[in-house]
Amino acid sequence: MVDTGLAKYAANLHALPEEEVVKMRSRRRSGLEFDAATEFPMFTVKMADFLAMGTLKSHEEMLKADGLSIFDETLGRAFFVSHQWLGSAHPDPQQQQLQVLQEALRNLLAGAIKVSLPIAEEIFFGRRPVPTVADFESKPLYVWYDYLSCPQASSAQARRQLAIEGIPSYVAKCEYFVILCPALEHADQKKVLSLQTWRERGWCRAERVARELAARNDGYTIAVESARHVKMIFDVQNAQGAPGKGEFTCEADRIKIGRMMVQMVWNKLGYYLEKEDLHNYRLLLNEQGAFFLQGLDVDPVDGLVPGFSGNMDPFQHPRDFVLARFLHQNGFRSSLERDSSGWSPICFAAVNGSSELVQGLLESRADPNDYIAKEKKDRSLPKRCSLLSLASLYHSNDALKLLISARANVNACDTTIATALHGACAANNAAGVRILFEARADSSRRCFPGMTPLQVACACASADAMKELLALVPSTSLQHCLHFALMFQGGYAETITCLIQAKADVDEQFRLRMMKDTAWWLVLTLGSLRHRISPSRLTLLAYHHSGATPLMFSILSGYFEATSILIAAGARLDFRNSRGQTAADLARRIHAPASLSQVLQSSESHPQGPVEDKSDVDQAAYDMLKKAAWPFTDPLDLVWMSNADGASLSEAHPLYNNQHLLEHDWGVVTAAFLQKFPDPNLKYVKSVETVNSKICVDQQTMDIRRLFYCMYRTPKFAEKRLGSRATVVCVEEAHWDLGRRRLTVHGRNQTGQSLLRIDEVCCYTEVEPGRTLYTQSATVRYRKGLLSGLLMPMVCEILAGVCQRNAQKGLAAMVAGSEREMRIRNGEMADGSTHHELIDRPGSAALPQAMLIGAGLLGLGLAWNCAQGRTGRDPPSSEMQD
Repeated sequence: MVDTGLAKYAANLHALPEEEVVKMRSRRRSGLEFDAATEFPMFTVKMADFLAMGTLKSHEEMLKADGLSIFDETLGRAFFVSHQWLGSAHPDPQQQQLQVLQEALRNLLAGAIKVSLPIAEEIFFGRRPVPTVADFESKPLYVWYDYLSCPQASSAQARRQLAIEGIPSYVAKCEYFVILCPALEHADQKKVLSLQTWRERGWCRAERVARELAARNDGYTIAVESARHVKMIFDVQNAQGAPGKGEFTCEADRIKIGRMMVQMVWNKLGYYLEKEDLHNYRLLLNEQGAFFLQGLDVDPVDGLVPGFSGNMDPFQHPRDFVLARFLHQNGFRSSLERDSSGWSPICFAAVNGSSELVQGLLESRADPNDYIAKEKKDRSLPKRCSLLSLASLYHSNDALKLLISARANVNACDTTIATALHGACAANNAAGVRILFEARADSSRRCFPGMTPLQVACACASADAMKELLALVPSTSLQHCLHFALMFQGGYAETITCLIQAKADVDEQFRLRMMKDTAWWLVLTLGSLRHRISPSRLTLLAYHHSGATPLMFSILSGYFEATSILIAAGARLDFRNSRGQTAADLARRIHAPASLSQVLQSSESHPQGPVEDKSDVDQAAYDMLKKAAWPFTDPLDLVWMSNADGASLSEAHPLYNNQHLLEHDWGVVTAAFLQKFPDPNLKYVKSVETVNSKICVDQQTMDIRRLFYCMYRTPKFAEKRLGSRATVVCVEEAHWDLGRRRLTVHGRNQTGQSLLRIDEVCCYTEVEPGRTLYTQSATVRYRKGLLSGLLMPMVCEILAGVCQRNAQKGLAAMVAGSEREMRIRNGEMADGSTHHELIDRPGSAALPQAMLIGAGLLGLGLAWNCAQGRTGRDPPSSEMQD
């Protein structure tokens, strides 16, 4: 395409005199074309002086103390600090932000901490370069900070305005763009400010866009969230970050921003032409309306290429005229060719969003199922990304409708198996979600590494798209949505609150199955193995992911505001992941803020519930066993075994993970749950005893703990030693939350936990009146050792199959029980007992199926160990016997 007007114009720039080129570069590097005589200087503070500050002084005070330096790139490297003010009259009344930034910079310069990569970036793009101590030490460092660098006096309005207009120039000169966003409360608004609130501010967005549109391709964007938590930011520009859609204290600033954005786009286009980067010129020319100018009352730059002379009348043939001008400005000779990056004209038209352009190209035989032929990494666009996906990502919804009407495939996949619906969710395009759903897009399709459209929306903090999807498909599973939000970019207040209101399980434990979740299993398993050698945020999360709750994910990912929200929503603080770590343990490991660590550590003194072994359960089991006929000489032997250290057990291996939507009201389903037993098919359940119960009227919750006593025949070879039958104790803990309309049931074997432990979690959650989502999962852990390492994986597979079949039987029983309860309520059947009677009568509790099967296997295992006379433990101490 050398003979196009665009290519010729770009080539001619190299023929300009050197002086003119240098002058042009100088203007473009600054982002705006300023008059040098009126441009406000870029005042900065030397790094050593900044770190020595005790209080944040105004620009006038710094000038008087001779503490400012006018920065030029020949002096060294500069940090541009972008932040929100913590007060109306002063940016940092208590010097909190200043102290966090100073301590973080000291840690970075001393090598005490490193700039970390976001988890999503490392998963999809590997380990990109980050600034190191050597980078910081190579040249002198300077800091630009608005309160220090811009006039603040009321008498300096004109000079302050010049400084504000110079911000794009200052950003372009800085190698490090620092987002200072620790979670701190605004002194006047009493609102916690964080990275999320920073993203919402119009001026903060404008500063970020100035970074994107600066005439340079180096430098780093860094977010400082605490003194020890500093991470890289690789935000892809999208409509969610458009400055015109941000919040402004003064609406007049929106007009100022509009003029600045147009000028910055103009100069960036010129920069691309000078570099002969024609593809990025085309992309910016077409995406400026969606990314940079959305919400601003300004017209986009129409193009920089002169010499267009269409041979048609624009009034008689307006569509042909528009198409011809589009091809000229984008440097295409026909509607069907591609540029060197694999984009055709209709790809750029889908980004542009003009339905007139798209229609004209379709009439020129462009393919509605076209796609980009090469990956576009800096925009996170994979190879074979379809036109529908491009239109969805860029909020080009008129073009989206037009392409669908032209029979574009709504479920077409790119190389990551993502569809247009995934793109709409990633870009928070709620209208696009509805358009695609009405065109029968598949909302259950998973993209790499195994994420549904809803999970993608959660991961990208796309709250509007989340709400739209949940409204369109109320039965959509919320499994792992909180985890994915906290793993990626969705760990902010709005996203987490939205999921909690949608009744996502705040105590859900993250479980993966190798055969079902293969991609995720590989990513996290490899990350876990790498953690010992080369740790990062991703490897730390991978190492601790199994069995981790959303609360743990929020800590591991550094979303501390989300941690507070989850705690306020009732998240359990005493859960442990598969490595035996609580949330407090993980907070200590990553040096979380002291205030958060104190809250989590206080839970260790006041545990919320029976997740791990509790002595009161063991004592209840001991008392009951003494009353029952027990074949062992001393029942304390078996109770002692249940207190074995969990560290001697393997990691949890998933047995199954099921869910089913019950077409019955939550009250009906939970009533059926209580009446599930006695079951004639489970004759080995001999008795049930309620050992603890608690009702909290204020919180509308109820907790019940029960012990199940199961009796099994022992093998012939062990009858002399054990008797003809062996007894196994299981524990069930049920939590009713009437406010959230959710019943959660935890079950496990209490007997013989030193050898084998099976945990099952069942949850009944109301998704809407008349519909209840039933989820069921189970894991197994076993004693470590050579023989168990060889045999137990095979046993686990067998156990998983048996448990899965019985889980389906249990589900069928629940469905039948719910229908029976409904008939009783409708007066079609007589009820033989009340719910209160059912709670306390023997055999009435609904012990999870996996517990009963596991208890049977455990009984045989205990019989074998005792018959052989080698249980692998020492006898109980005299202190324990007392």
